[in-house]
Amino acid sequence: MELGYWIGRPFWGRGYMPEALDATLGYAFDTLHKDAVWGGHYVENSQSGRVMTKCGMKTVFESKHDYFGLINEYHDDVFRIITEDRWRVA
Repeated sequence: MELGYWIGRPFWGRGYMPEALDATLGYAFDTLHKDAVWGGHYVENSQSGRVMTKCGMKTVFESKHDYFGLINEYHDDVFRIITEDRWRVA
């Protein structure tokens, strides 16, 4: 299962995203019975990486110079994953 999120700048740094991500992971594992959840972020978006790390997600792959046609930009990416077992002990 893939996840993604966005939050407006006025709400940055208030702890909303780790709380929301943890609740989303709980829903994925407890209600939807998924085995794992993954997500990615641009390398330059270190705050998203920090949120994912705080919630127990581990880096599994990094990709360089990916093209995003919708926005006509290239970015380096980090992909992270968490399994149900890992989430339960975190």
